[in-house]
Amino acid sequence: MRYTMIFLTMLFALTGCVETELTAEAEAPMQIFFEDGDDTLENAAIPFHRVSPSGTILSANAAELASLGYSRENYVGLDVRKIHVSQPTIEAMLSTLLGGGKLEGYPARVRRADGTTVGLLISSSVFEGDPVTPAHTRCFSLPVPDGFYTPYAAQ
Repeated sequence: MRYTMIFLTMLFALTGCVETELTAEAEAPMQIFFEDGDDTLENAAIPFHRVSPSGTILSANAAELASLGYSRENYVGLDVRKIHVSQPTIEAMLSTLLGGGKLEGYPARVRRADGTTVGLLISSSVFEGDPVTPAHTRCFSLPVPDGFYTPYAAQ
């Protein structure tokens, strides 16, 4: 249970969904997480991707690719609007993020590589960029079983 709480604190801190002061117990794993960088995100069990301000998918981890059935070559570089089923939903998401807002468990449906759709709860925030890394969104997308989140089943 203790490690679950540390992981969730790290997850929410990364997406910027909560502002919290970390305990000494949580600081050590966070330091390791940031030192490990993209390798940690690449191997995370939770689907993760980054999107440019124009909507281009910049990167995706193995869990994201596996959950949607895409190869890295066919997914990275796509316009994120092409995989979303509801254009009003993705436009609202992008508008919120470009306006400096955050998404916390935002429901959406996307197309898998085989054409089937899956519901997701997306948590995302914007990384403003620095001299080395350009601005982009950081998105964690949790698959939702069909029928679980029925208000968005038709989207």
